[in-house]
Amino acid sequence: MAGHEPTFAAAKTIRGAVLVLLPVTWALLVARSVQDESLVGTRELWLTRPYHWSQLLVSKLLFMTVYIGVPLGIAKIVLLHMAATPVMANLPAVLINTACTI
Repeated sequence: MAGHEPTFAAAKTIRGAVLVLLPVTWALLVARSVQDESLVGTRELWLTRPYHWSQLLVSKLLFMTVYIGVPLGIAKIVLLHMAATPVMANLPAVLINTACTI
């Protein structure tokens, strides 16, 4: 059993790193998505083709849903299936939990 301890310690370290880095990666992805729309200059797309703030908000929320929410929801469903838990019975809870995570 002593031979398995380093592997278990490595797994705990990797798990801890993922728990920290995944939300940081999501935050950077969202921040980069928002900052992608620059406002500076006279030849920017904003001046030649102005957007309404509501359209930008909807597009950024859709981006977050597609690139963060959907993979997270799929991962939760896969984990439920691997734990032999009925997925369809718990699907509303998974959707609510995923929406609250975003």
